[in-house]
Amino acid sequence: MGNSDVLQSAPRTTIQQALAITINDVVPSAEDLAVLAKVPASTLSEFKNNRRAINTHTLQRLINALTSEQYSYFLDVLVISNEQMQYAERSFREEGPSSEAGKRGFLSLVASYCSRCTHAEQLELLATIHQASLGNPNLRDSD
Repeated sequence: MGNSDVLQSAPRTTIQQALAITINDVVPSAEDLAVLAKVPASTLSEFKNNRRAINTHTLQRLINALTSEQYSYFLDVLVISNEQMQYAERSFREEGPSSEAGKRGFLSLVASYCSRCTHAEQLELLATIHQASLGNPNLRDSD
């Protein structure tokens, strides 16, 4: 398997995930963002709380309503998180001692995050792990 195969198979942060992270991290008032984007506040609230997906038109309106700094943060979330996932995907697939060290390092990072996060953030992490496990072919029952 070539490097391009690994990079293409690596999971990616979705635009909606990156927007939710951006709103939670750097948007002072989600309600103000909803007004600027001309999106119902209830729609944005349900989206932020993982109770609703949003269509592309609404997504574009929300992205357009971000300030320059918020938009830059949004792009950073997309790029940096994807680079981290691609690195993790490569290191987990590699054979040898570095792959085990990479796994331990990743688990240590998760443990460190969990020790500082709120209950809601832990639930979000568990939901993310659950969603990822649903798409993992290694966890599917074999007939």
